[in-house]
Amino acid sequence: MGSLSRDFVVCAIRKICTTSEKSSLLKEKHDTSVEFLDNFDSLSGVMDHIPTDKEYLSNKTPWHFGLALRQHDNSNQVSKVLGCLTFYIAYSSWSGRILYVDRLECKGLSDEAEMLLMRMLAEVALSLNCARLTWRHTSTPEWHLQGENRPEMHGEVLTLSRSDFVSDPELKNIASIDGDFSNSLVGSAFSTCFEALDTEQRDSGFRLRRAGKEDIGDVGRLVQGLADYVKESEAVEMTPKDYLEDGFHIDNPLWYCILIDKVADDGSSYTCGFAFIFAGYVLGQGRFLYLEDLFVEPEYRGSGAGKLTMKALFTLCRAMNCSHLYWQALDWNTASLNFYERIGAKIHEGEKTSRYAGDALEKFANLGTGSC
Repeated sequence: MGSLSRDFVVCAIRKICTTSEKSSLLKEKHDTSVEFLDNFDSLSGVMDHIPTDKEYLSNKTPWHFGLALRQHDNSNQVSKVLGCLTFYIAYSSWSGRILYVDRLECKGLSDEAEMLLMRMLAEVALSLNCARLTWRHTSTPEWHLQGENRPEMHGEVLTLSRSDFVSDPELKNIASIDGDFSNSLVGSAFSTCFEALDTEQRDSGFRLRRAGKEDIGDVGRLVQGLADYVKESEAVEMTPKDYLEDGFHIDNPLWYCILIDKVADDGSSYTCGFAFIFAGYVLGQGRFLYLEDLFVEPEYRGSGAGKLTMKALFTLCRAMNCSHLYWQALDWNTASLNFYERIGAKIHEGEKTSRYAGDALEKFANLGTGSC
């Protein structure tokens, strides 16, 4: 896969803004210029709920990026800002890096122009070895439904979230850690989380801990165990090297993992479950945690491991100053949905997830301009 750095990603985005045929077509047909967004103050007055540049820089996560959409006049000179397209690098325990659309807002943007922008993002995704380009939406543009290159749309996948951490009496005393998002802040947040739940861990017979690089074997085993459990054994594309590359051989990890150990009376332990997460940023809302996978081996269920782990994730959100914890569930999985409802989750009604993956992603990125 190869190591990523923020500078590498910024260079890749700038290059595609300059050289992509989609960028040229946006100028020629839609009088819209696309450039790397490096000053959020320029969006003030154009869009609602936009942070200042100072606020953005202090709250964003390292893998959040944006494109500024500007209007061109007839002399081809850049003029006023029309809107923006923001996105971040997410992570799947099964397939690795994902480019995830955060927000696209631009008054008067046509469906054709929106598709060109998404195709530019597909180019960015491929340049960063992302497995998918993904976004959530409540309304469906016409271009999603036309032609042979339609994205996969998953209406059966429900997005859930919880944001009322402060209202939980058990979390009220957990203070958010001030400061820019950093490895130091994340490390302190994990320590705060596990210390706050120390008594509950001992009483439950489970121990939670942050996965280190020495635990990659257990992480891989549990990821495969989840895939086997849902009867998708061949779906996992990751190797131990991939997990190491993006979790430990990188300045800002793309993923984190909480391991669940069952502790025996003699003090020995067995790692029986995991929660695989990444941190992201939503423009106008702030930081969030995303729970990609939560899995406890069947023989260890029913003893509170899942509830304890969700409480740890809520605590981690508080400590990291995140506005939400997001995750997804299948609409037919009533047992999981009932559990999530009991712990205060909110289902985002009417929201769909769309994506391009694998060959479809490459085909979408490389469509000829004659297709537009």
